[in-house]
Amino acid sequence: MPHVQVEYSANIQSLDKIGLLKQINQALITTGLVQAQDVKTRITANLDYVIGLGDTSQGYIHVQLSILSGRNETEKALLQDQVLIALQEFQAAAPQKLQVQLSSELIEMSKQFYRKAVVEIA
Repeated sequence: MPHVQVEYSANIQSLDKIGLLKQINQALITTGLVQAQDVKTRITANLDYVIGLGDTSQGYIHVQLSILSGRNETEKALLQDQVLIALQEFQAAAPQKLQVQLSSELIEMSKQFYRKAVVEIA
């Protein structure tokens, strides 16, 4: 844990997706609240989206951080803040000048209703 889902507007072309995911993971691991092997991060480009009434000079990167319940408010804020800092420090290339909205959302998943199994695949 945690699960990290990144969505971004497809007008941010030339995005170093793996680089961004690694930067987010590193930011989370640096907090000391999560272990490297527990962070699962994925990214999706949104091809169909509208910002405002169709403003093509804007884009977005949104991170949804899902963690198990039980963390205190200070720990949750630290995790979420570190994700946003990682986004702000990451440099994305765009084909034109874009104003990119960066956002981070934290979702708590109930420990009671989360299941995990680790299997070895030959």
